[in-house]
Amino acid sequence: MPPTKKKTPPLLNDRLVAAFSHETRAHALGVFAVRPASTKEIANELEKSVSAVWYHVDKLRELGCIEQVRAEKRRGATEHFYRATVPHFFDDETWASLPKRNRHEIALGILRLIASDLNEAVQAEALDTIDNHLSRSMLNLDREGWNESKVLLNETLEQLFQIRERATMRMAKSGEDSIRVSATIMQFELPPRSES
Repeated sequence: MPPTKKKTPPLLNDRLVAAFSHETRAHALGVFAVRPASTKEIANELEKSVSAVWYHVDKLRELGCIEQVRAEKRRGATEHFYRATVPHFFDDETWASLPKRNRHEIALGILRLIASDLNEAVQAEALDTIDNHLSRSMLNLDREGWNESKVLLNETLEQLFQIRERATMRMAKSGEDSIRVSATIMQFELPPRSES
């Protein structure tokens, strides 16, 4: 979770908790943070009905997490496009302020999204391309090392957001198609190994 300079208002905490409390909402908010999208586009990505996804998109709108940016007529219907108005992550201070129950629900929701991304990549046989990065590193760290690694991962996330913004501007100029990427950064403590 990237560090922030300002204290996050409690209302924003509550809105993010509500947004991340369901994996469809969490997925949609992640998409809206990257680009304007419609309910139909998100439903297609998730292979769900538009009406099922619309409920969650409408909830995000009610929470003030997204705003409509445009509407397009399509075969007698109107397709609405939205973008995020709130960050789609929790900074360390906000995360620490959440009740344990909410942190647990949100963490499981994010892990389900990661599992869904992995499943999609496996089904498409996309994990064996030469420029993917997959790594798993087991580390034994002291508290200072743990904190150093958290700072490094937060900085990496900030840099990924900057890369995304530069790529978005380049694609807007060039018209180049985007490459869908799932970048997952995880670090978590494991329980001590039992001596056997």
